[in-house]
Amino acid sequence: MRPAKSLSGGIALAILLLACGDGDITNPTLGDLAGNYTASRFQFTSKANATTRIDLIQFGGSFQVNIASNGQFSGILRTFDPATFQTVDFTVAGIMTIQGNDKLAADFTAGPFSDRTFSFALSGSALTLLDDNASFDFDRDGQNEPAELLIVLRRT
Repeated sequence: MRPAKSLSGGIALAILLLACGDGDITNPTLGDLAGNYTASRFQFTSKANATTRIDLIQFGGSFQVNIASNGQFSGILRTFDPATFQTVDFTVAGIMTIQGNDKLAADFTAGPFSDRTFSFALSGSALTLLDDNASFDFDRDGQNEPAELLIVLRRT
């Protein structure tokens, strides 16, 4: 399985906006994002059926990432491979840039992802990322289907 605007898009955007509250950072900089984070959510939602969701964290996965003040990031994504009943670790790395006040472009140099742009919100210790152009193999047929990816990170 290789991870990659509908009703589910509206729901994910509402979650992203609700993640904001007291402690919101306006006009965030890469320095504001700098730190170590652990994911409490790494969820793919099918664009074809918003009730079809896979949260890698709920299936025993994990994601830890370090973001440096210059935008470089590195981390480990751990997932479970149902075909082999083994955990699989992916190293992720790259550089990110902020575009405007609410977009975060991630250019990957390592890992299973292609470059992507997330909508994001930083509120206190929570960094919420939303990619509405992701994909995921929900039915394990070897073909990725259109999806949204919601990642909720907590600064550790």
